[in-house]
Amino acid sequence: MELILPEALVLLALDNRQGQLLIPDYSLSYGLCGALLLELIVQDCIEIEVKSQLVKPKNNAPSDELLIDTLRMIKAENKLHELKFWVENIPNRMKDLRNIIIKRLVSKQLLQEAEGKILFIKFHTYPTQNPEVELALKTQIIQAVLHNQNEVDYSTILLTRLTHACNLFPEIFNRHELKIAVQELHKLQSAHGVDEAVHAAVEAMDASLACIAATCAITAATS
Repeated sequence: MELILPEALVLLALDNRQGQLLIPDYSLSYGLCGALLLELIVQDCIEIEVKSQLVKPKNNAPSDELLIDTLRMIKAENKLHELKFWVENIPNRMKDLRNIIIKRLVSKQLLQEAEGKILFIKFHTYPTQNPEVELALKTQIIQAVLHNQNEVDYSTILLTRLTHACNLFPEIFNRHELKIAVQELHKLQSAHGVDEAVHAAVEAMDASLACIAATCAITAATS
């Protein structure tokens, strides 16, 4: 089953049985922004000026409704903005992004909607309905990083980079594999010549995640 990067990332970020996030909400939010931008780059719908980091929309139409909405938002601005601007502002402008993607995964019968309860508080959970797709994604990442670096499709490289940025590697690799995987990831990117625009998008996402994580740590220490 064909998934765009944001869908694959959400599927990997949810616990199979509990249906709840394995990573902080802010981490997934920025990861999804990075995933949207990466998809637009790969589909040749935006270009990134390497020096200025400005995002320039192109005339090509994306293949997915969610990507069309994202590109429309970028084009609606009366001036060009840097990658960092979009990584940090897409969550504010597409506040329901995670739930939109979850609903899509439910409609594709990859997740199922359930209801959890703590005391008198009810909440929705989304456990896996079809574990084969998620298992296939994890297997592709493991194979790409640890085994067959010469036979990897570009979307798997991008998904691997996204999962690492969102700190999902511990959910994919076992403890023994984890240290090796981080080292091998750099070799994988070098071997396949990851595009400068793609690298810039991931770096912008990394910087935003680091900033938020530092803010949370300071807040926790002073509270």
